[in-house]
Amino acid sequence: MLQRIAHTAGTTSANVLPKLLSRGASVAAVTKWVETDAETLYAPAAETNDSDFEAVIDADSALPATTSSKPPGPGAGPHLSGPPHRVVVISAGGSQGSALAAQALHNAAREQFEVALHTREPAGAARHFLVRCGDRSLDLAEHSRARRSSGVIQSDPADTLVVDATVVAGLHDTIAWTPPGSSVLYIQNGMPSHVDEKAARGLEPHQAVSMVTTTAHPGEGVAVAPGGVMMVDENDRLVDTLHRVFRDQGFFRLVNVPDIRATRFEKVALNCAINVTATLFGQPLGELRAKMRRDHRCERLIAGIASEVCAVAGAQGVRTRPADRVMADIESLMERFPAHPTSMRAAFDAGAPTEIGVLNAAVCRLGAELGVATPLNRIVCARLAEFESWRDAGASPAGFHMRHAEAVARATEELLALAAAVG
Repeated sequence: MLQRIAHTAGTTSANVLPKLLSRGASVAAVTKWVETDAETLYAPAAETNDSDFEAVIDADSALPATTSSKPPGPGAGPHLSGPPHRVVVISAGGSQGSALAAQALHNAAREQFEVALHTREPAGAARHFLVRCGDRSLDLAEHSRARRSSGVIQSDPADTLVVDATVVAGLHDTIAWTPPGSSVLYIQNGMPSHVDEKAARGLEPHQAVSMVTTTAHPGEGVAVAPGGVMMVDENDRLVDTLHRVFRDQGFFRLVNVPDIRATRFEKVALNCAINVTATLFGQPLGELRAKMRRDHRCERLIAGIASEVCAVAGAQGVRTRPADRVMADIESLMERFPAHPTSMRAAFDAGAPTEIGVLNAAVCRLGAELGVATPLNRIVCARLAEFESWRDAGASPAGFHMRHAEAVARATEELLALAAAVG
């Protein structure tokens, strides 16, 4: 999406900010553009010159829909109705999926189920088999109840729980692999996506919000940071089943929350606030926190992004905690993981698609639908699109912030000035 933006005739939101500033426009004038340009940004692409950024906001994987316009597909039901005999962990070769598989395997013998480690290709399942958290470790490959699988899942939906921890960009494929009628626990960052595809296949989606930090170390396996929490809705139909599968066994804790929608919005606020800023500034969380302490404009930018997300949640009838409490969580996370670069920064540096479409861009789209202004989220979306166009014009994505050090410094200083004016 973002990496394919082309600067064609007309002015795009990816380059409006630097063009206005380079032509001598005042910060106040640019701020007015940010606050009043919603009609252009969210008009159909055929009716606007801003179609490039429209593609970012309206990408098919970024739609923040929360309801489906399509009836369930012909394979709808029967969903899981009792303890599962099989738990299929999709993306078991990834770091988050490995942690989920390890926790499930610790409970598999007692609860009498097997765990299928499902990956896109058979070879992928061998990438991250050793999972460690503190003094606890588990080799997924050696566990007697672990099975490997790939491609289309061959399983009976009536006695199978599917756990999908793939990145958002891969959901189109994993939905197609999942047997119609399956009960699926989805664990992705960002706003809900692919809602119609799930409904058309007759899937029963359940939602978990992960605050489990995992790091893949090539050749060494996956490290899970102690103290991680996975949250599920206390009113979920399968809440007892989820506790049977993922009860605390040393890799993370599974806890109930009264409203998973509010918890998800708070996680979106956190991701929107730190993922994109860490990527734009090219700094790990510790350095970003130090910058925030030195420069009140940086704190205003991060807190303002989170506040906009909470405001959008409120307009949708979802009651999050106050924005200052969410900001306290953000600061706590930055303090706990000072060396963490964020997943968006890692994707950006690798030249891969980021999750901006289901984070800041989705918040912008939903805010426009609900009549809630999201100027700071819009600004960082435009800046990231600009950075991606610079990155993709080069021979390699590696070392972007060093190669473009002067331009990045200039662009982020303009960003802070705009944030101060909007705030």
